[in-house]
Amino acid sequence: MKSTQKSELTQYSALNDDILYHLCHVTRTTNNIQGLIGLSMVDRRTRMIATPIIFKKIRPFLFWDEAHAEVEVILKNRRILSSVRALRLNFSDDVTPDRSIPNEFFTFLASLPGLIEISITSSNQITFGPRFQQLRDERFKRNLSRSLSQPTLQSLIISSEIFLFLMESIQQLISLVIKADQFHDVPVESYIEKLGSLHPRLEKLHLPLARYDTKTIREIARCLPDLRDIGFKSGAYGPRYQEGRSVLDHLASFRMLPMLESITFPDILNLGLDYDLPSFVKRVRLEIDIFGDSDLEDAIIARKEEAIGRLLEGIDKEIMTKGGPRLKIIVIGDIIYEIDANRRFRRS
Repeated sequence: MKSTQKSELTQYSALNDDILYHLCHVTRTTNNIQGLIGLSMVDRRTRMIATPIIFKKIRPFLFWDEAHAEVEVILKNRRILSSVRALRLNFSDDVTPDRSIPNEFFTFLASLPGLIEISITSSNQITFGPRFQQLRDERFKRNLSRSLSQPTLQSLIISSEIFLFLMESIQQLISLVIKADQFHDVPVESYIEKLGSLHPRLEKLHLPLARYDTKTIREIARCLPDLRDIGFKSGAYGPRYQEGRSVLDHLASFRMLPMLESITFPDILNLGLDYDLPSFVKRVRLEIDIFGDSDLEDAIIARKEEAIGRLLEGIDKEIMTKGGPRLKIIVIGDIIYEIDANRRFRRS
């Protein structure tokens, strides 16, 4: 048995670095992070190859209380720190007046020389409750801004207006995604012009808007003419168009963005293409529950598909056939359509 194990280990050690990298990469892309960690323990060479893959995207705890010693260990491992490309942070109820954010947290952020993307989210309790004052403190803002001044940082994802100040500290922002969670009352005009002055070459902008108009697109095009990817998202209960109005009314305004390649729309229910659709869905679902009539469920699907078809037809007519940008991707809710060279929409 020992001879067999030794033979297998000898064969494994004979693999070149490219094959080992491919093995580690495949293990990680199958979401088998524990398997990759186990594989990294085989020998030093595997660990050296696996470390950048393991720590490319991380979601650390925010180092409250007893975690100081663990942070100090991480800060001594430059290979781990230099491997991080994307960081996911979530400020939860741990952030309270009696549980302050330690300095080690900011030291950790500042020690990520290859950081490209950072995502910062917060729970509703933090954003709207009495405990979030620490996140609005000027000292916190100043420390966070200083910690995120890496020249490599290009992408920012936030879910609260609390973190909008970060667009001033990031040197070269290419992508800004503002999730819909806590932005319902923040007007676009309050930050688009400033964003344009700070980062006029921004290529991706996703906003928490379900309802917008030609004026909104015109302002975005004026401030951010190089946009390639624009998106509008909202939750299921976001604002909808008034009766008689829809997204079709301002599709032509997207022609003001000549570099545009991708548009993300909210769910079809939020686009005004069939104003009574929500009540229709509610009524037929109730009837399905009572009578078990699957034909009614088919009717819901058919009406939704018809509304999507009207939107895609409008995009082709108002944008693509009238000298607009060469679009490649259309996203409607969670549905993705690729556009080929013949302007045909293919669901992917």
